[in-house]
Amino acid sequence: WVELYNYSRSDAVLDSNWTISDGEGIFHFPTITIRGGGFLTIVVHLPDTGHLPFTPDVDATDHHIYLRNDSDQVIIKYRGTVIDSLTYHSSWGAPLTDGRGYTLERISAYRDSNDSTNWSPSRVLGGTPGAINSCTGVFEEQTITDGRKLSIYPNPFNTGCEIRTHIGKSATVEIYDFSGKLIFSRRINTEKGNIYWMPKDIPPGVYIIKVITDKDFQSSKAIYIR
Repeated sequence: WVELYNYSRSDAVLDSNWTISDGEGIFHFPTITIRGGGFLTIVVHLPDTGHLPFTPDVDATDHHIYLRNDSDQVIIKYRGTVIDSLTYHSSWGAPLTDGRGYTLERISAYRDSNDSTNWSPSRVLGGTPGAINSCTGVFEEQTITDGRKLSIYPNPFNTGCEIRTHIGKSATVEIYDFSGKLIFSRRINTEKGNIYWMPKDIPPGVYIIKVITDKDFQSSKAIYIR
């Protein structure tokens, strides 16, 4: 199975103009939406057991796409133009990914798909379909164009934390839990853009704080403890 991640804040609508292929078999997507910051799981070949431990969003098992353990390709196209592609090898994530049930996970959504150091065996047997990857998570800290950093204080925190953006322009602050669910969103328009977040009715854990401007976004992890 394959998972696609939409790291933009806008929904992405796929239709029959979009395809996934291993260089031989090809599958045209049905009309389906990947929410901003969301995931789409695609089953391309069933294991020997005949079933997966989760329900995929898209079933492409009848289109002769076979992803081998030793090496293969994954190609995503829109109207024949390659949008993203990957050629992986058996050395990536070995030996855990060599038929032992540990999926291969992309560490960063922003680095080259074909960079072997950007892939790791899942820390969870069977992977994390439809959720943030276990190796590091798909969100990672980014720098807004003006070069100034997002800061969270205190971090870890147990009552609340101050989110300091210092971007000097309007932005949206969004907070996600580690499954990728949006739990907080607020538009800020002040010069410094600082806000104070006090979690309510959510469990302790790691949360992703994103600051989004018209052109860029930045994210960092906040740890909520009790």
